[in-house]
Amino acid sequence: MGIVRRESIRSTIFSYIGILIGFISQTFIFTNLLTTQIVGLIRVLQSFAGLQAEVGQLSIQTTTGRFFPYFRNKENGHHGFLMMSILLTSFGFLLIFLLTFVFRNAIVGWYNEQSPLFAQKFYYAFPIALALIYITVFESYLRMLYRIIFSTILKEIYIRLFALGAVLLFYFKMVDLDGFLLIFSGTYALAAILMIIYLKMLGELHFKINTQVLTKDFLKEIRQYISYTYVTILVHRGILEMDKIFIAAMNGLGAAGIYSVTSLMANVISMPVNAIGNISISFISEAFKANDQTKIREIYHKASLNQFIASALLFLLIWFNADSFFSFMPDEYSQGKIIILLIGIAKLTDAICANSNSIILLSNYYSFMMFSGSFVLAFLIAANIFFIRLMGISGAAVAILTSVVLHNSLKVGFVWWKLKIHPFTLNLGKTIGIFLIMLLIFEFIPDLLSPVLDIILKSILILVIYLSLVIYLKVSIEINQLKIEIVDRLIVYYKTITNRSK
Repeated sequence: MGIVRRESIRSTIFSYIGILIGFISQTFIFTNLLTTQIVGLIRVLQSFAGLQAEVGQLSIQTTTGRFFPYFRNKENGHHGFLMMSILLTSFGFLLIFLLTFVFRNAIVGWYNEQSPLFAQKFYYAFPIALALIYITVFESYLRMLYRIIFSTILKEIYIRLFALGAVLLFYFKMVDLDGFLLIFSGTYALAAILMIIYLKMLGELHFKINTQVLTKDFLKEIRQYISYTYVTILVHRGILEMDKIFIAAMNGLGAAGIYSVTSLMANVISMPVNAIGNISISFISEAFKANDQTKIREIYHKASLNQFIASALLFLLIWFNADSFFSFMPDEYSQGKIIILLIGIAKLTDAICANSNSIILLSNYYSFMMFSGSFVLAFLIAANIFFIRLMGISGAAVAILTSVVLHNSLKVGFVWWKLKIHPFTLNLGKTIGIFLIMLLIFEFIPDLLSPVLDIILKSILILVIYLSLVIYLKVSIEINQLKIEIVDRLIVYYKTITNRSK
């Protein structure tokens, strides 16, 4: 777990830098420079492209996690695994491109009444989708090589900075809307190209396929795995993107813009899950290959605990500063506060249970995910339609929360039934207790000063009290070890400065 901790910490640091950039730009800059309709257009294009990419990439992310250990051989270029992934996903994109082209009239018709601007510009989603597919291929490959930092920087920092630059060009009328969308979509394409260059620099860009490793039985196993896991991956992406797509069709781009900004504030909570999960899956895969169930249980417990510790901290920081954040935004965005709460709770549930997804997909029971995923996907679609009609944009958040709780309950229950492991430990219970105490304490602390000072003071108090309790109660070995390392380094630094002054 040392590599897991080190890589996760580094990746999380860069992710948080990206979060800060994205949070400031999309929450405070975009909302004040762009209309809610344009904000909605950007987010719905991203969501539409995200769904296209997920359909087109044919489960490559989990397939890489499961089967790459059997291809791993640096001297032989990992038997051409990267090229096989590129060819497979290129076929997938061609398929989704043709399907979208065939049904383009139905798609345009669905949005014409409430979101005619998206109906006119939806074709910009195609280059974004293609780039996202290849970014996923390269990121999954790099993750199995234990190289996740560069892809994290590209996804979390580079894309956000370039998006901000494109918005500024549009705001100052240096480009029109089509020029802005062209730059915006090109940002993703350049990210994919930069990942290719990085792989070349690492000496890991291999295109020659060794067909000898692809026996008939092995190919059958791979095809079977993809077919069973495909729906599960769609459910995950659907939970992330489908709400904005339905809101745009049923309530318009303006409503989608308000929802997307407020849900973004809650989605920040899931960053530790992504950072820790991206590296943990590599070790879970190796543990399954070695049939080491003790190691799987250890990773499951530690990853779930540390994900919840970090996610709960982010929830507290965001929820108790929400009113101050809204004071810097146009008034219409404040109606989305309930969305932060509902999606935030969903993200905390994911923080505890998300690793069950990887465990099932990497086990011999992955077929379960097709059946459970199909059920949850149908439920998610129905829930979005029902709750959005009933409650407007907050209904989409209710649909997300109920779908996430349902999906996680099914997965955790199945893992316990088949493998007799679960994510719940005494230390996790302690952390949940700390989180609830913090909620109770800060619920009664009013806004006393200016929004900026309120954010600073509340954030400092939350950080100090929460982290002090976590460290004092020793709920996480990794966090206490990190504290010791930081203190030791500070002592060494202090002694060095003191000696120099003498």
